Amino acid sequence: MSYSILFKMLTKTIGTDNLVLETVSGEKTPSIAGITSGDTIIYRLESSLGTEEGQGTYLYGTGTHSLIRKQGERLSLDGRPVAVYFLEEDLPKTLFEIKDSSNNILVYAEDPTGNIRLVDNAKYFDDIRVPTTSLAKGGVNDPQLELFKRNLAGTSQGVYIYYYSPSVIEELFFAAQFPHSWDGTAIYPHIHWTPKVNADGSPAAQKVVWGLEYSWANYGESFSVTETIYGSDHSPSEELVAGKHYITRLGTPNYFITPSSIQNGLSSMLIGRVFRFATDSGDTYESDAGLLEIDFHISMDSLGSDEEYLK
Repeated sequence: MSYSILFKMLTKTIGTDNLVLETVSGEKTPSIAGITSGDTIIYRLESSLGTEEGQGTYLYGTGTHSLIRKQGERLSLDGRPVAVYFLEEDLPKTLFEIKDSSNNILVYAEDPTGNIRLVDNAKYFDDIRVPTTSLAKGGVNDPQLELFKRNLAGTSQGVYIYYYSPSVIEELFFAAQFPHSWDGTAIYPHIHWTPKVNADGSPAAQKVVWGLEYSWANYGESFSVTETIYGSDHSPSEELVAGKHYITRLGTPNYFITPSSIQNGLSSMLIGRVFRFATDSGDTYESDAGLLEIDFHISMDSLGSDEEYLK
């Protein structure tokens, strides 16, 4: 067990059990340190004869500070000067805490690891990213990998993205693992995408319906049957512009997925199919939609896990 020094005093007179003490300039007094007469305290005596540590009783009366020593084996001090240190035990569970104005803990670190934990409003969001280059084709309803942009002169090889048809349901497949920093709460899936041409305004407010079919499980658990969620409202909300970057959130009306108890652990994996639901009546954009990425916003309560497979 480790201890921190609260304050220091010096002996004035020395008895067998009873030390009469005096305060030291610049040190806290017992009252300022929150010690009152009759309290049991942890102490350490340092003298030329050696060191003694133990528990004792602090007494105060008629202006006199005293320490009643209770340790079984006591140093024989022979009236020599002694420095007396009042100690407090370091917190076994919490190394430090950061609180808000209402005294709610926002950040704390645990002993013995010292690993930081975030709670309530102190948590951060980040993405689990699934770039299109990591997605696999199924060989049947594949979107087309086509030129997206090249240099100003039009002479470079350029960069390519997958374009999804406005008339056929096309799809790509992926697997995503959740990081150890994730707090196991709701995830927020969304699509990053770009239109191939400007919307023609007929009909107005054209949209693309994106879908995600998925199965999800912790390690040691069986994958569930698939579930499917959709989304069509894009941000920014406007008539679609060719080559502009849009985000469509999935999972209407709530735009999130709440994991079950067999999905919310370390290194859980989500196996997915991302598709354009082109045959749905809500998909009114009449040209190809280019997929940039599917990803998931997650809430994090730590930098990682305390152990390899345990939070």
